[in-house]
Amino acid sequence: MSTTVADRQYELIAMVDMKVANIGANNGYDLNLPPGAVLLSATVAILEPFNGTTVTLTVADTAGNLGSGSLLGAIGTILPSAAIAPKVYPSGTQIHFTIAQTGTSTLGRAIGTVRYIALGRSNEVMT
Repeated sequence: MSTTVADRQYELIAMVDMKVANIGANNGYDLNLPPGAVLLSATVAILEPFNGTTVTLTVADTAGNLGSGSLLGAIGTILPSAAIAPKVYPSGTQIHFTIAQTGTSTLGRAIGTVRYIALGRSNEVMT
């Protein structure tokens, strides 16, 4: 016998505005996901290309790397370069966006987003 499920919710999106002021060792951006979060995707959209010699971005959770890519070149989305598999965080987690470079960027801006849902969070009514 099947069970009718009526658990509905909107996707949640956490975002970070990344600029040249927070590049390099011991810098970066952290997004906290709550307990029960299910990661659906992580993407980065370049609004203004970074102008350092080699500028790379890494997106990671507390267990390791989720994806990476170059922040040089044309405006547009650079991550994921490969699909990120959905992942459940029963105790929550931090998603880290880290930008590394050689040379010095004086220009650059990117928006990082993490799409997720939260287990047990119902907020829509279906009739």
